[in-house]
Formats: sequence, structure tokens, C-alpha cells
Amino acid sequence: MMSRKRERLLRWVGAGTVIAVACAVPEPWTLGLLPLLVPLLYAPAGTRIPVLVYHSIHPDRNWMGAPDLVVTPERFAAQMAWLARHGFKTLHMDVLYALRARPRRRRGVAAVHFDDGYGDAIAHAEPALARNRLKATVYVATGLLADRPSHPLLPPRDDLSPGDFIGLSAMVAAHRRGVLEFQCHGWTHRPLDQVPPEQWDCEIGDSRALLAGALAAPVRHLCFPRDSAPAALLPRLPGLDYLTWTGGDHDNRAGTDPHRVGRIYVTQSGWDPLDAIRFPVEIYLFLGHYWLWPVVVVGNLLTRAAWKRAGMAERRTP
Repeated sequence: MMSRKRERLLRWVGAGTVIAVACAVPEPWTLGLLPLLVPLLYAPAGTRIPVLVYHSIHPDRNWMGAPDLVVTPERFAAQMAWLARHGFKTLHMDVLYALRARPRRRRGVAAVHFDDGYGDAIAHAEPALARNRLKATVYVATGLLADRPSHPLLPPRDDLSPGDFIGLSAMVAAHRRGVLEFQCHGWTHRPLDQVPPEQWDCEIGDSRALLAGALAAPVRHLCFPRDSAPAALLPRLPGLDYLTWTGGDHDNRAGTDPHRVGRIYVTQSGWDPLDAIRFPVEIYLFLGHYWLWPVVVVGNLLTRAAWKRAGMAERRTP
């Protein structure tokens, strides 16, 4: 299936072509051509499910030197309140997978993800989710846990502080409360296309086994670190009992591969009016309101400019 980015580009190329032709032909024909812009730039599909991705929810947006990975608790709470106010219900991943297999239309369905397993998902995100009766999925890299276990084959990540990440006991307690579920993000958080193939089973198998044992619950969903999915590994995932995995520019609509999950990365500029606009605009763009694409492009440029003015260098964690 065509990627979201390519589809947006082709739709706007088509819209530009229609406008150019409309300007070149006599006026009566212009009125007949302009209605073609509607199906090009407004094509909502009722089976699309937006999946919103966060990393850290922390008061200091530059605490790890990567403002693109941090959203403040206040902004996150406002976004969750917006979802609830506009009738969105967020799902855990088993339910999302089941819905993808059903071709019927649906409205107000979404998912919220947290990557890596930072402790602030429990400290700051869970209360905001609970207030709005929403749920979320935390993808945990088991080798980054605060009480991180050792592995006989995989080298440890000594470059990241264990104090920043969830501990096993806190994870189990949060799982029992039911707002957050915990799924697999590998062991070391190294991109798997940079890991020797003989270590893949350790990365995605041993990490899942540890999580499933601690939670006493199935772990059936995988988020590839940095969304780097080796092509040779993908055919093996169903045999490993994984239902979904991330990677790729998908729109999560019925009729497409239900195993692959496309996601919207949520960032914060620090300028409240811009952040308040960008959040719903990106969701509605995902849902087929292609006329909003220039707003997202401008919003991204303004966000990077705001980071630069604040002295925040965009730098993703390794």
C-alpha cells in the first residue's frame, strides 16, 4: 500500500495540477474543474485509527537534550482532555488489532503509545489518562529498566541512567491498575538492523519472556527501537506470536496489513497556541483531511525554530 507521505504528496500535486489547468482554461470550464479539489484534498476513511506516540512526559523539556522526545505534563494533560472532549476512545493493542480485521466504519477510535519505558509515563502520564478514562501502551526496553537485569549475551547500556526508567515493581503495579499496558521494545534498545542476526531472538524473545513473566500476562506487540525493522526478521514475527509491530508509514485502516502499525509522533514547540493547533491538525490530517498538510508543514518549521530560539538542539536518543 502507498505510504501516507507519498499519498499526501500526490494528492497535492493533483490539486496543484487542477488549479493550474483551471487558471488556463476559459471561465465556464474553471467552475467545472475546481470541484475536483474536494475528493483530492478531503478523503476521510472511517476505518483509520490514529496512533499517537510519546516518549517522555517531563516538566523539563530539555532534560535529556532531546526536546523532540519530551512533552510537558501540562501539555499532555491538555491533549488527553482534547481527545476525551472530542469523543475519542483509546485502545490497548489487542483491541486495536482486532478492530483492524473488521471492515466496518468507526469513529473516535485511537491509541496512545509511550516508547522506551521512562518512569514519567507512570508519574505524569497515567494520572492524565485516568482522569479522561483513556488507556495507553508503554513499550519497554527491558535492559533499560531501573532495576535492569543482566543478560548473558547482550551487552548492557551503561550510557543511559537507570533512574530515568520504570522499575519492575512499579510496572507490575501500573499494569494491575489497567490504564497502562506494557509491551516489548527489545532488550538493549539498539536498532535491530544494527544488531547481529544471531542476537535477534535475545532482543525480542528474551525481553518478551521477562515482561510476560513479571506481568503474568501475554506480551504480543512489538515496537522496533527507532522503528528500524530488518526485512529478514519480519516474516518470523507471526511465528513468534507477535500480533503487531511498528515501522512504516501506514494509516491503520481496515483492509490493510493488521500487523503493521503506523504512528504519529507528538512533539512540543513550547509555544502554547502553536501546540494547541498542531495536535488536532495532525490527527485530522491522518484521518484524511489532506487540505491540512500545509498547516502541519508550517507547524513543523515553527516548532524547530522555537527549539532553536530556546537553545534546544533536536537530538534523538541513541
